[in-house]
Amino acid sequence: MDNYLRLQSSQPITDCGRKYNILYFILAIVGGLCLTFVAPGGGTILGILLGLLVGLCIKNLILDFEAIKLRKMQFALDYRLPYDQLITRLNPSLAPMNMHIEAASDGSPSITYNGMIYDIRYDDSKNFFTIWWRKNIARALLSGNNNISIYRKASVAMGIIGYYVQMACNGNSNIQEVGENKSNNMGNESVNAEIKFCPKCGNNYKLGTRFCPKCGNSLQ
Repeated sequence: MDNYLRLQSSQPITDCGRKYNILYFILAIVGGLCLTFVAPGGGTILGILLGLLVGLCIKNLILDFEAIKLRKMQFALDYRLPYDQLITRLNPSLAPMNMHIEAASDGSPSITYNGMIYDIRYDDSKNFFTIWWRKNIARALLSGNNNISIYRKASVAMGIIGYYVQMACNGNSNIQEVGENKSNNMGNESVNAEIKFCPKCGNNYKLGTRFCPKCGNSLQ
C-alpha cells in the first residue's frame, strides 16, 4: 500500500528545522574549549562566537537539502477534484490567511504566500498530489540564500495548503457520483447541473438548497 502523507491538521509538516539547533550548542562548546587552550586570556568568548557562526552555516546547508526534499513529498488524495473547482473551494479558507490563489497556465492552483509561491499538481497515474515551492523572484534577490528561512516558510505553508487540499478532495460521495456519471454517460448533464458550490466555504450542495449544510451561508 502506498504510504502517502495524510494531514490531520494545518500544522507545519516539519519542526521547521528546530532539531538542528543542537548544532549551535555543540559547536559553541567545542569552539569555546578549543580557543580557551589556544588563547587562555580571552579566547573562550571568541571560540563560542565562532562555534555559533559555524553552526549557522552548517544548519543553512542542511536545510537547503531538506527544503528540496519537501518538493518530493506525496500527499494522499481521495478524489481528483477538477482544478477550477479546487480553486473555488480553497479560496474561502486560504484568503483570510493572506494566501493569494490563482490558476496557472495549465489551470492548476498556484498560491502566493509570504514571499513564496506554491504550485499544486496531481500525479498523472496515482492518488497523490505534490506541492512545489519556489521563491518569488523579487523577494529572492532581496533575501539572498537564506535556506533556514525558506525551509521554515515552506514547512508552515505546505502544512496549511496540504491540509485544505485534502479537505477539499476528501472523496465526498456526491462529487464522486458526478465524476462517475459524467465519465460513464457524457450525455447526462442533468446530474452535473444539480451540484453547486457554496461561494463562502466551497462545500457542494444540491440545486434548490437554501442554506449551505456546512457553514450555513445563504444560497439564495
